[in-house]
Amino acid sequence: MDPQALARNLADAGCPPPLAEELLALLAAGREEEALARLARHRAALLERCHTAERAIGCLDYLVYRLERPAQTHKEVFP
Repeated sequence: MDPQALARNLADAGCPPPLAEELLALLAAGREEEALARLARHRAALLERCHTAERAIGCLDYLVYRLERPAQTHKEVFP
């Protein structure tokens, strides 16, 4: 893969510059397995951030649901 295209793909994938540089160096040195392992760790971290955001969205959705109920039930939420 063309190094410029690879660098662009890493940036598009959310790799911070230090990680992208590390990956490019590993690949240039022929250490593909290490680069793949590092990419897998980065993917897992991104996925965990996604799951954390999904949980936060669920909490917000529940709060909006409770606040949109008739006014007399707000005392249950905010006594």
